[in-house]
Amino acid sequence: TRLGIPLVTAAEGIQGILQNECTLFPHALAQGSTFNPALIQRMTEAAGEEARVIGIRQVLSPVLDITRDLRWGRVEETFGEDPFLIAEMGIHFVKGYQKQGVACMPKHFVAHGTPTGGLNCASVSGGERDLRSLYLYPFQKVIAATNPKAVMSAYSAYDGVATSGSSYYMTDILRGELGFGGYV
Repeated sequence: TRLGIPLVTAAEGIQGILQNECTLFPHALAQGSTFNPALIQRMTEAAGEEARVIGIRQVLSPVLDITRDLRWGRVEETFGEDPFLIAEMGIHFVKGYQKQGVACMPKHFVAHGTPTGGLNCASVSGGERDLRSLYLYPFQKVIAATNPKAVMSAYSAYDGVATSGSSYYMTDILRGELGFGGYV
């Protein structure tokens, strides 16, 4: 732009590019049920080809949230409830898009998918142990293995602290501990 801000054309890409005439694949929950990261990478390579053709250079995916409350209305957007599976699927998901020159924005950092009462923007309960052994694990692995260009912050809170406004979560952990160098 005239101000030197790069234009990034983005789209949802959780199950393919969500635009007219693009291929839609099964939701992430069904992808996770395959336990086949290589297949998911092939899927996102194909979706990445379509993205490039229509000018999309970034997808707002994958969802690395851990879902443990079926009342949450976004369960199908996740790979499931296991941090190891989510990390493995997330790594290959990102690698497929990146192979086609499409950047990914893993989301929602951090601890967004298990909100109190299943309410989308409600706080997620847990302590430092849950944070580190559950919620950070997929982000840690995906960031280390793929170096994504962006991460989407959660728009909820963890233990009553808004994650987006927290220097502990966004600076100390995301940038300091996980070594993330892209934009949020």
